[in-house]
Amino acid sequence: MVGNKINFHFFNTLCSKKTHEVLFKQYNVTSGNAAQNFFGLIAEGLKNNSNTTVFVNSVLPINHYDQKKIFWKLSNELENDIHYNYIPIVNLPILNNFITSFFIFFQILFKNYYSESKDIIIVDFLRFSINLPVILACKLRGIKTLVIVTDLPGEGILQTSFKTKIRNLFIFLLYYDFYVCVTNELNRVVNKKNRPFLIIESFANVKFNKLENSIEDKFSEKVIIYAGGLYERYGIKMLIEGFKMIHDPNVRLWLFGVGPFTDEIIKYSKIDNRIEYKGIIPNEELIGILSKATALINPRPSHEKYTKYSFPSKNLEYMSIGTPLITTKLYGIPGDHYPYIYLIEDESKFGIFTTLQSILEKNKEELHQFGLRCKLFTMREKNNIVQTNKIIKMINGSF
Repeated sequence: MVGNKINFHFFNTLCSKKTHEVLFKQYNVTSGNAAQNFFGLIAEGLKNNSNTTVFVNSVLPINHYDQKKIFWKLSNELENDIHYNYIPIVNLPILNNFITSFFIFFQILFKNYYSESKDIIIVDFLRFSINLPVILACKLRGIKTLVIVTDLPGEGILQTSFKTKIRNLFIFLLYYDFYVCVTNELNRVVNKKNRPFLIIESFANVKFNKLENSIEDKFSEKVIIYAGGLYERYGIKMLIEGFKMIHDPNVRLWLFGVGPFTDEIIKYSKIDNRIEYKGIIPNEELIGILSKATALINPRPSHEKYTKYSFPSKNLEYMSIGTPLITTKLYGIPGDHYPYIYLIEDESKFGIFTTLQSILEKNKEELHQFGLRCKLFTMREKNNIVQTNKIIKMINGSF
């Protein structure tokens, strides 16, 4: 059986790039962007490995709080040899999850699978309303499941409601055949039955091999960029306070993203015009901006408990662009990353100031070559085809 064709069936919020762009531009849907990028890289990586076919069964990342449209049913798509099937949504409280779960259960239960190939269903650990019907139907059909675990429930910034806490209790009652976790500590917590597992911190986009990062195209000012969730808990306030201590008028701090700290960032920008809030833009547009920056930064505090159970996927994205990355020494960063990144050892505002100051004092050519070496390492060792090939080997070794 080893080496037989594998059909991968995703059940999550992933959608085609075309549909994602429509949701963003026409409906202002910004939730699920991180999952879109992360699972999109996995789907593309699996598709580009030999003897595989990828099917995506998508529950669109919309909710009744943000969208007034009630009935959603999109046509199936084929994009880059990945098959997208959009599950009908009734965008009403309670009914939404119930109807979606019901649909998924019977879709798997009655789908025709082919005995000459292996069928693996891939889910996102945190999507309980999707995973429950998947697990129930797969148990009845004898279909193997693989779960991608990027974080623990309850460790997220906004996961504090009673409803969410109850849901989180049930998340741990579901068991899967294969686990892919971003840290060892995460696997220890979720993989209680010690099923076959892999530790893969994230997936770099192999297409970035062709992304130009030229020293001639860099911004004339020294631009440091953060892109992601704008939460004080993510170290944004400390980053800004440290940056303000730099006196160079030609240095800029640009912040992209959304979150509750946005209003504070705008206040800082009115005091210091070198600090700019840039909002949310499509990822493809953002990548071009990041490639022109002097450095990219992730100031997430390493002492926070949740850092044991997560790896910021933006780190690998940053590293694969070829612009130097400055980051705190997070628990989940593998040791092989260290020679290719700049570390913030002292996470106080003064420590951030001294780290930024020492890096900005380096000449452009030195910084540029450092970033290119990082890109070379990332493209060789961490691209989504190499990383997903590990998943295929694990599955083939278990049949």
